[in-house]
Amino acid sequence: MKETLPGFIADHEFHLKANGSNGHYVGDKVVSRAAIMAEFEKSEELMKVRKAVERNPDIAAWRASDECRKLVQGSIIGYGKSTVPGN
Repeated sequence: MKETLPGFIADHEFHLKANGSNGHYVGDKVVSRAAIMAEFEKSEELMKVRKAVERNPDIAAWRASDECRKLVQGSIIGYGKSTVPGN
């Protein structure tokens, strides 16, 4: 992780800076999760990663935990307060 994470972050920073450092990866608007997932689903390799993560018993157990549910609920509330209405 120490070797790969800095490069992963640098890749994201590159794309964010290339888009004008405006807080968006593409353009200047928030894109719906459905639109993003539709694009990701076109990538066989990314879907393999997603399925591998979903099959992991430790991750599945954590996702079923109260701690995870609380974090998800907090994220939903936080996103609801920060997103632009209608997006």
